[in-house]
Amino acid sequence: LIKRAVKEIQKTSSQIKTFVTLSPIPAFRNWLEMQLHLALDPHGKYSRFSPITGRDQLLLDQEIAELCALVSRKADYSTALVEFQSVLQENKWIHDQKFSVILKKILMRLCSSYILLEKKRTFALDPVANFHIRNGASVCQLNWMGDISEKGMSQSYGIMINYLYDLASIETNHEMYTTRGVISLHDKNGDFGWAANEGIANEK
Repeated sequence: LIKRAVKEIQKTSSQIKTFVTLSPIPAFRNWLEMQLHLALDPHGKYSRFSPITGRDQLLLDQEIAELCALVSRKADYSTALVEFQSVLQENKWIHDQKFSVILKKILMRLCSSYILLEKKRTFALDPVANFHIRNGASVCQLNWMGDISEKGMSQSYGIMINYLYDLASIETNHEMYTTRGVISLHDKNGDFGWAANEGIANEK
């Protein structure tokens, strides 16, 4: 379908060599809610977390400190997790500048990890990511508040993603992904820089 669409566009615009999507991240919110559920027992105390990027905490130390400072609480992991979960349950935070600034950093970091690290067997867990990467696209950039409709917030807290199709790289990207599970990365804004540094993705 993607290749057919590209061919149709090139019939009238042969000079175009790259194509970029604006795509949803349909399962990110469900995934994060599950991670928070795993991290908290019914009484709000730290229990366990399914680690990503080799870390055993969902929140980084700086994020813990910033979340706890917002609610005038002593900085500790369990308190920060409870506050994080509580704030995310409703979407009112998008209208609160103090919360939205902090949550942007946390959610964008976790979303980049979700896209590149969370797998179903050797392929991306996110169905839209798997579709585009399998078709030869590179992961390009995240878009904060790309879709703040009710649907967009319920899927991914409003975050959307660009996938880039470079005609010169489509076949190579497809082969690397389908045979080795390697995701091609075209990190325009530095959203995924950590992944290239850790050898998790193949950066263009």
